[in-house]
Amino acid sequence: AGTLSNGVLTLTSNQLAGLTMTSPTNLSGSVELQIAVSVTDNGVDKTLTQDLTVGVQADVDTTMTVNNVTTIEDTAVALPISFNQHGASNESVQSITISGFQAGTTFTNTNGDTLTASGTTLTLTSAAQAVGLTMTPPANYSGSHTVTITSVVLDNGTTKTLTDSITLTV
Repeated sequence: AGTLSNGVLTLTSNQLAGLTMTSPTNLSGSVELQIAVSVTDNGVDKTLTQDLTVGVQADVDTTMTVNNVTTIEDTAVALPISFNQHGASNESVQSITISGFQAGTTFTNTNGDTLTASGTTLTLTSAAQAVGLTMTPPANYSGSHTVTITSVVLDNGTTKTLTDSITLTV
């Protein structure tokens, strides 16, 4: 709504109802605004001004941390996946997909959830399912390969994807 020209937004009185401001992406600090209202009072045009400072808090994004793992043949190994959800973040982990491991690999977690892989992909439905996650390569397997971990995070209705890879050595 309104007309924007050279950093000045001009609005009619009807356009003020429900007016909101969205700060630029990743802005933290303050935005300085000057509000100017033009009125006609008894045939005389007047402009009233007021400075306004709008504070903007940083939206610290959820981060995911993964680490390379090494195990010996026929032995389970912890698969450390952790999330740092900062302060009062409105973000939530919606899913975690782990792919690229050997078919026949099995998974368990601290919760005792049933974690069933489909071929070489495992999908978890929450960050809680990643707590205490361990993987056991198939019997007699040895080798090294890359495992990709992709997480979908919901932030105030916006979907974000976090992706990282680890090297699994058996």
